Amino acid sequence: MFRRLMRTMILLVYLLSPLPAIFIVYKANPPAYQTPKDLLPMVIGAIAYTWLLAELVISARPKFLERFFGLNHFYKFHGSAALVAIVLSFLHKQLEEAIWSSYLQTVRQLGDLALILFLVLAGLSLIFMTDLIIRKINVLHFIRNWLEKKHILDFKYNVWIHNLNVIAIVLVFLHVFYFSAFYRKNFWICGVYTLYFFIAFGSYFYHKVLKIKHAKRHPYTLIQITPESPMIHTFVFKRERGNVPHYKAGQFVFIRMLGAGISEEEHPFSITSNPNDRRYLSVTVKSIGDYTSFIPKVPLGTRAIIEGPYGILGNSVYHTKSDLVLIAGGIGITPMLSILKDLCHRNRKRRVILFWNVPSTKDLISKNVFNYLIEQMPKFTFVPILSREPNNNGESGHLNREKIVRYLSERRFRIKRTHYIICGPSRMMDSAVKTLRGLKVHKKKIHFENFSM
Repeated sequence: MFRRLMRTMILLVYLLSPLPAIFIVYKANPPAYQTPKDLLPMVIGAIAYTWLLAELVISARPKFLERFFGLNHFYKFHGSAALVAIVLSFLHKQLEEAIWSSYLQTVRQLGDLALILFLVLAGLSLIFMTDLIIRKINVLHFIRNWLEKKHILDFKYNVWIHNLNVIAIVLVFLHVFYFSAFYRKNFWICGVYTLYFFIAFGSYFYHKVLKIKHAKRHPYTLIQITPESPMIHTFVFKRERGNVPHYKAGQFVFIRMLGAGISEEEHPFSITSNPNDRRYLSVTVKSIGDYTSFIPKVPLGTRAIIEGPYGILGNSVYHTKSDLVLIAGGIGITPMLSILKDLCHRNRKRRVILFWNVPSTKDLISKNVFNYLIEQMPKFTFVPILSREPNNNGESGHLNREKIVRYLSERRFRIKRTHYIICGPSRMMDSAVKTLRGLKVHKKKIHFENFSM
């Protein structure tokens, strides 16, 4: 109830944030906005400007907001709100040009340049950073895969595409500043728009510069690398001063390796260690790109900045004592490892079923951990499902309705009262959610985090 109330209040603050700017601009020169025709462009422009600046605040990943929504919802809202703000910016431009023919040339050029840059970046983001569209258009899917294989489209390029939005937002600020300072020549209009900009840019600067500088004073050291399979490794970090900050099972962190000839861009990884043992923090990584393929070669003793934790995937573990079903696909097992280790420590008699879909037996990592969990948790059921080879001791193919119903019925789980946690590839999660909804499971009992917008 409290979380829902906070979500509502935060969304209201976001939606109403343009009102102070609109009020001050109107009061500064009421005769200029006597008719709706004059007022509408200003209102739309103020909304677009404020919401574009809010994108900088959202991109700073403020924890006091993330814990109420989850970072995956933050990312989706981030993308959707940006598109709405760009559309409003375009509408503002069309209305203003129809009314103000005597626009200052500099003001017009700054606004046009910012809008063009936003449109280009939005198009690139939709094509290359939005799985929802890529999965439905085979041509785009083929193009992105080809670019990734040629290393033309890599994580660092996606980051650069995203960061170029900051330049566009600065151009928008200059556009507004020039208009209010040299055309309207009004201190109050100039002041309110400048205040909004510095609040937003201050959040972004803190996230990109000050927070990193502070984190470097409390670095972590890589103390162990364990090969789980030819392509999967577990990395263990120890904080140089004190214990690892408190985190919950199922959460993830952003890791930035320092030196060692590797990019210092941050990358998100799910935590696999036990949250009850804060001496160490571990993540398990599959080598599927340039960065993840290189980090197994990083020497022990390498320092790292670890920011977090983030995520609300494991909240159902803490907020309910009902039966629990974990559904993992491939490397999506990583948050489940932390969840199971925590359950083994806190409530080892809880009824839990883990479905884990992998291509073959060589992809079944952490076998010693699962053997220990099976031994220590009498009501834990482990169901590995092999999709590319026969499984003489278990299930083959893919997780489907029949397997879910059979295993839950045999163990007398109440399908509609059970909580489900899902992690894995986007298509696998979509399929699992669709199957559970088909079994009349309420959406509030299905928990997943999808970081594709």
